[in-house]
Amino acid sequence: MTPEELEKGYGALLKNCDKSFDADFDRMIDFDHLRWKPWIGAAWKSAERRVLVVGESHYAAKPDTEDVQTRIGEWENDVEGTREVVCEVGVSEWYTSRFFGNLHRALLGTDVHGECRTALWRHLAFCNFIQRPMKDPGERPRQDEFFGGWRHFIELLKRLRPDTVLFIGVSAANHFDGAMSALGIEHTMKAESMRNGAYPRVFSATFDGMSVRMLAIRHVSQYFAWESWRDFLAQKLPEDIAYLRKVASISEAGEPPEQTDNSIPALEPSVSDSTLEGLPTWLQHKPVIACDYGELDDSLGGFDHGDARFISVGHAQYNFKEASVKMFRWSSGRWSRQSEEVPVQRLPYMMAMLLAAMYRMQHPGETAPGNLGEVIVAPQDMSSLREQLQQWAVQLKDGLSRVKEILAEIELEKL
Repeated sequence: MTPEELEKGYGALLKNCDKSFDADFDRMIDFDHLRWKPWIGAAWKSAERRVLVVGESHYAAKPDTEDVQTRIGEWENDVEGTREVVCEVGVSEWYTSRFFGNLHRALLGTDVHGECRTALWRHLAFCNFIQRPMKDPGERPRQDEFFGGWRHFIELLKRLRPDTVLFIGVSAANHFDGAMSALGIEHTMKAESMRNGAYPRVFSATFDGMSVRMLAIRHVSQYFAWESWRDFLAQKLPEDIAYLRKVASISEAGEPPEQTDNSIPALEPSVSDSTLEGLPTWLQHKPVIACDYGELDDSLGGFDHGDARFISVGHAQYNFKEASVKMFRWSSGRWSRQSEEVPVQRLPYMMAMLLAAMYRMQHPGETAPGNLGEVIVAPQDMSSLREQLQQWAVQLKDGLSRVKEILAEIELEKL
């Protein structure tokens, strides 16, 4: 499956996610209880059994990735990161994942694809317990993060009120007793017999007028014997497992129905599909009018755009009611979380500041027209700035010529 095929269906995939909790999630993000909004399946709120699956943490990069800090920054600034992962690998099958494959087998006793896979994730909720990206799979969360994470997680449970919480990995459960005692929350904890090299836990917490049942199993990554854990989950969570098998259409024999691969649902026809192929309309920034930056730069030799693909004017990712200009960037096989975005009211002044810099280089000692009040704060670096502008002279001339042409036809008084 190519990135282009995934892009085309991504908007439809996100229709399987319920965003009615987002106001609560936004408040939790504001109070540092959350970094990433959880995935809530579209049918989860009304499900017969509300099962929340909890992973451990996101990995920013693979061990051999060069620019790890950039990837960490992207993860830290993308509140939709968890949902993107579920869309890419849980609901769809853009690339294979041991985590999701083993999770599906443990829950359902078989692999699932297409409609069965989509149906499962419409009835599941998912989040990660540690709300900090690990630099790579070799990094482990700190012990204080597991202990302190319970305070934030309890706040999440108060809002979601699940029937059952399934932890993938036992590290968080190792700190449950101490954390609940510190928080003054009534709780129970039982360690089961060792299975597949791990001691599963069955535990619960009673607070806010509810009692939440929880279970922690071995992490589903390496050396995970899914058949053993399938039997364990069926024994400990019979109602939950039976319900998930029902919604995923798993037969008594443990097999999904025959079906064609439609894990990427077709996107409803729209003007943007036929006129600007590949534009990501499903991300937080919602384009209203856009252009293909790659084509513009290719016409000049293709020296600049690299991962820069589209320029959009639309709804800002930080506030749907505000307008912004965004450069969409495609990096490391996904839309980059470091894509540039500027509020529309600031962009003209940024452009004016760039033009003022050009003017000052051509007219040393003079103040640029426009009354910006610009000040040269690092005169020793003016020569290197001039070199950069000269390096991109072709692009600057082309872009500013387009600005000049459009400005000549715009009646500013009618804005």
